[in-house]
Amino acid sequence: MGHSLIQCRRILLFYKSNSIYCCSTFNWQELYVDYYGLSHGEMIQAGSMWAEHQDKNQTEVALFDGIKNVVEHFSKLHHGICSQNSQKNISRVLKRNGIDAPFKAIVGYDDVSNGHQKPHSFGGLKCVESIFGHRNCKLLMYIGDHEADAKFARNLQSALGGSAKVISVAAAYSRSEPERWEVKPDYIARNVEDLLHIIGKHA
Repeated sequence: MGHSLIQCRRILLFYKSNSIYCCSTFNWQELYVDYYGLSHGEMIQAGSMWAEHQDKNQTEVALFDGIKNVVEHFSKLHHGICSQNSQKNISRVLKRNGIDAPFKAIVGYDDVSNGHQKPHSFGGLKCVESIFGHRNCKLLMYIGDHEADAKFARNLQSALGGSAKVISVAAAYSRSEPERWEVKPDYIARNVEDLLHIIGKHA
């Protein structure tokens, strides 16, 4: 337990899967409600089928250029992923690209109940506890490409309480437009290389 507490004083890096590899960057929940016109209840029902079909999807995805270097550069830090993509698919992509070792926990859509999906803090708390066995983290960083990710970072910070700080980084290199978000991130990464400086300031 003492070892975990010491490690947790250093920054814990969280990622949304879309900030690591190139795939569709939309928020599927908003797509179903705003574009297809599903009610909230219908969207939740559709979400329960989401992971099953993702697990069957073998479409190749590529890492963003430079992201492997970022992960390897900070490989001594604990990494985690909280995503609305399938945990199995995320693990497969990380292993295929040889960057799975730093990722100590992956929480996918299929690991969280419908009512506790992001931006709810549940997945983040589960990820932290999976890595350290407790929630006594002082500094975390969450890198994501959607406003819901900035909200998630704020909610996670509130849930952790005390002096915990969750730094939100917008992955603008994935075609997101954080300037339009109502909930603003702490940092904006215009390109993958920006992550080296942003993470380095806190590591």
